[in-house]
Amino acid sequence: MYLARRHNANFLAWTSGSGDLRLPDAVQTKAQLSDFIEAYFKLRLPDSYYVQIYIHTAGLNLIMIVGFLTIFKRVREGKFSLFRVLASTDGATVIVPHSTNCLLFFDFFFGAIWIAFEWIAVSIFHSHISAFMLGYWLLYPWLLVWFAAWLSVWGMFHSIPSLPWRQQQRSVSGLSLYWRCLAARASNAFLVMVPVAVLACTIAFSIQFGRHYETSDELRQALQFALTTSNGTNLAGPEEKAATIEVWENFKLAWWWGTVGFCEWTAIAWLTTLFQFIVGVVLAYELIVRMRRLDNQENDDDLIFSVPLTEPFPVEVDDEEDNLDLAARLSVPPPAELGDKQRESSSTDVSAPKDGEGQTPDPNLCSTTTSPSLRMPVDRLGRHRRVQSSVVKRVRNRELQRGLINLLFLLGCLISALTAYSIIVTGITAVALNVISKSPEAFASAFYHYNLATGWLNILCGGGIFLVCFLQSYENFLSTFHSLITIAAKSGGEQNAALRGQYDNQLQDGRSSSLLAVPPTHQGYARRAIDGAVDEQENTLRVADDDFARRRFSSRIRLVPRSKGRRGPANSIQTQMSSFFESETVFESQPGVAMRPKPKHGPLC
Repeated sequence: MYLARRHNANFLAWTSGSGDLRLPDAVQTKAQLSDFIEAYFKLRLPDSYYVQIYIHTAGLNLIMIVGFLTIFKRVREGKFSLFRVLASTDGATVIVPHSTNCLLFFDFFFGAIWIAFEWIAVSIFHSHISAFMLGYWLLYPWLLVWFAAWLSVWGMFHSIPSLPWRQQQRSVSGLSLYWRCLAARASNAFLVMVPVAVLACTIAFSIQFGRHYETSDELRQALQFALTTSNGTNLAGPEEKAATIEVWENFKLAWWWGTVGFCEWTAIAWLTTLFQFIVGVVLAYELIVRMRRLDNQENDDDLIFSVPLTEPFPVEVDDEEDNLDLAARLSVPPPAELGDKQRESSSTDVSAPKDGEGQTPDPNLCSTTTSPSLRMPVDRLGRHRRVQSSVVKRVRNRELQRGLINLLFLLGCLISALTAYSIIVTGITAVALNVISKSPEAFASAFYHYNLATGWLNILCGGGIFLVCFLQSYENFLSTFHSLITIAAKSGGEQNAALRGQYDNQLQDGRSSSLLAVPPTHQGYARRAIDGAVDEQENTLRVADDDFARRRFSSRIRLVPRSKGRRGPANSIQTQMSSFFESETVFESQPGVAMRPKPKHGPLC
């Protein structure tokens, strides 16, 4: 705005024939004067400019291909919607833009318009074609960028859970309900009116630019025609120099309107960036709060439902014998089919140590404690459901973390793009109009650096945004490809890792290892025999899991190795269940999800 006020003061101080153009001393003849004034309209840029334009075009084409694939994938899956209408309190509706889809859609068209703009510039400055439409192309590509950023930040703003119109409280009434409904309607009006106002200002500035630029170009053509057809001396007289100054005044007035348009766009970009930064910080804060809340709930569930209250300390139990085998527990017959001895043995203390010779407790019956305590009877199947609920919370926490990372990356790309471009525009508008009055070469240099800088900025920031959206859309395909590479890379060391884990567990449990009893000269034969047994058991355990793993997790389900030290049930639950749900959100009832039977001679890696 300071630049606009300064140039506005200069514009008001102008009078007819009082331009600040100073002709160089070398410009004396009519031909030199014609070439000098033509250089402002037909810039002579170096060859490196056109080489970089070709690189920009190729890079933008690649980015647009990635964007097209992403848009096509979302359209095919039925997920490509730019706007959605949400019902608020008191029947009010809120228009919410889709942040990612809006970025993809408008940035895709921006890439096409920017390619057209650069080739129009090439045709103007390289082929010496009239630049009448240049003013209309200066602001409209950036209008699409700002519009995409505005819709994206508004979509992120509506993602904040603590907004008044997102609070679904039926008991709210009176003044609070009125303000919520008013805020929802004001949100819709603000979403629509701000882009309309920006578009109106851009159209007004571009029309003024084009009108003065056309007048200046017509005066230039008339002056050049008069200089080439005039008779007499070849020296430029006072009349020709006065006409040249008049051409320059209209030319500078056109670029003044362009400067005002850029200043207006820069101010809006700065405000949008500030608004986006605030929204991003608030949304990131609420995501972090939710993740901590899920962690606290998970810790509370482990403390309440996993630690026996009849013992002063957690009881040391075997990780694999803590009744976490869901398949074995679901295969137990109902209470009506059990005998009296089995019913009596099923009501034992869950915290009692296991000697390996007792009957399998009935999971369908409530277990009681043998000593007086405040502990309520615990349903063992209900305990598993709580464990699975804890796993769901952990998976949701992981999803929130991934959403937070994507949010921060998108914020970084958008804020970097808007900030860098605003700095570029501010610097050029602060220097360009004071420099181009000196010589056309300075104007050509300013345009050269400005255009190339914005072109590289488009490729870097736009490419980053499109890449994030592409990875989100093709996440399953990329995760499958990555898992295949990982399996191929680690397939050679799985057997050795399994043996090492088996030997460590046998040593920790106090069991003698058959391999240690074999003489060193025959240990190779023993290793090969154990490898065959391990492979046979591993194939037996994974027959039912391979198809499910390929469909759900894109990687094989692996057995979780026993830890080096003994842990309580809470840690064992986290270790056992975390290996099953790493790639997909899990609900409490999924048919076909069953844990594999317990191995007899030790876990495998």
